[in-house]
Parts: sequence; C-alpha cells; structure tokens
Amino acid sequence: MFEIIIDTCVLVFALKSQLGASFKILSLLISNLFRIHLSTALVLEYEDVLIRQELNLNLTIDDIDKLLDILCLL
Repeated sequence: MFEIIIDTCVLVFALKSQLGASFKILSLLISNLFRIHLSTALVLEYEDVLIRQELNLNLTIDDIDKLLDILCLL
C-alpha cells in the first residue's frame, strides 16, 4: 500500500475534470491501493481553497463538507 498526501491542487483539478490523472488518483482512494495522510491544517486548507467562488467548482458548502468528511474517513 502506498502512503500519500494529496496536494490541494490535485484535489481541485480532480473536482474540475474527470479526464485527468488527478481524478484517477482520487478514484483509486477507495481501492485501498493508497493510504491518505491528512492533518487538520491540510483539511482546513482544502476547505479554504474549495469554497473559493472563482474556481467554479459548482459545489455547495454542504458538498465540500461531505467530501472532506469522506477523505477524513479513508
């Protein structure tokens, strides 16, 4: 099992497009090929970046909270 830290830009690009490597990495998280390492600071950074309107992610605050909850459970 690989141990990884997901950079914030990887998370953003995965949410913007399902065609790239970033999305592939996120989709493999549930396969147990990777163990994600998170810190409180990193989760707060994810949240801070994902709520930025200029990213046009079309996610609600609730969607972002659910995504972060899932990442924390992995």
